[in-house]
Amino acid sequence: MWQKRRRRMGSLTIDSAETTFDDEMPTPPASVLEPTEDEIEMAFEFASYNYEYRDDLDDEEEQEKYIDEEVARHAAEETRGIQQGVLPSMSDLLQQTSGLPVPTELDWIRRPRNSENKEFDFILPGLCRGEVGILAGAGGGGKSYLTLELAYSVACSVCFFKHDGAQYYWSTKDKPRKKVKVLNFEDSREVLWNRIGAIQDFSENEYSITDWNGVYVAACAEFAMYLKILNTRGDVNHNVVEWFKRQCSGVDLLILDPLSQIHSGDENNNGHMSTLMSVFKNIAISENVAMLIIHHASKGAVLNGQAGVQQAVRGASALVDSSRLTMTLLRDTETKEIKLSYPKVNGHEPLDTIILVRETGGILIDEDFKYADSPKTEAKSECVVPF
Repeated sequence: MWQKRRRRMGSLTIDSAETTFDDEMPTPPASVLEPTEDEIEMAFEFASYNYEYRDDLDDEEEQEKYIDEEVARHAAEETRGIQQGVLPSMSDLLQQTSGLPVPTELDWIRRPRNSENKEFDFILPGLCRGEVGILAGAGGGGKSYLTLELAYSVACSVCFFKHDGAQYYWSTKDKPRKKVKVLNFEDSREVLWNRIGAIQDFSENEYSITDWNGVYVAACAEFAMYLKILNTRGDVNHNVVEWFKRQCSGVDLLILDPLSQIHSGDENNNGHMSTLMSVFKNIAISENVAMLIIHHASKGAVLNGQAGVQQAVRGASALVDSSRLTMTLLRDTETKEIKLSYPKVNGHEPLDTIILVRETGGILIDEDFKYADSPKTEAKSECVVPF
């Protein structure tokens, strides 16, 4: 005897507080496991769309009673099929639908007493391997330029930011240089070429750095129409997911710029965006990389200069909720300052907002950065890593 909750599906109402299957069919063998509540629920949902309607019943109560009986009969058949292995179980159906394996065993965490804490492998401040972060900013506000600066900072120890007199490097002699791949789905090859040139000139003039190995930048705008992770219904294209996984080979940080060009889902739909972020998490964890997704800020945040708030990120809240690090790059409408803020940081000490200014070639640097304060001979010895 199994209980079924009252539920409404479209115009159909099923109201049966208790349904007994014993009168409908033979009792299954004792060796067969009872179906789970989810499987029973699925059976009733399937049955509600597969009963035979009778137009010879004029009385509404008789029609509803007939519907309840038909749905219960179909559900009983479905349930027995699941029990006896004739029909797929819930996990089988999920695997057939998603194309991905459903875990049958979980890796339980059993920590011995007095064991040491694990160290975080930060690639960016607040972003570890296996995690996904978001950088949001207004269109034409410099986020793609800043993306390249982050790549060179991580891979080549080029410092663009200075805070409280201490320079921020994200790769130092004590921390091996990282490899970063930037896939830009918006800008042309010529635009990226010129920006890279300005960054390399800056790094050479300031720090005598001429070894730029470890940074890989690709102009992918011509392929954007083929590389959609989600379609308009929110379904995942697993062939595209595999392509993105292959791009992670041999790198520590993968940057995708911008988010809008690699999916066709509804950005305001939490279901679509939750699925998309789950795909990114799967890529980051399975390939052991950190992922930074470049996205646009909301119109309200741009118009009101709302830098430093999670709501500045355009679209569904699932984007920020599912990220481990959220950065915003916005111009303050009152002070006209360009602010790099960290409204969400997990597993890391809070990070202060940095005021940026444009330099020659369009480079964004900390307003406190002074060439005279960072002599080539002392720059790296004064390095402070903010994590």
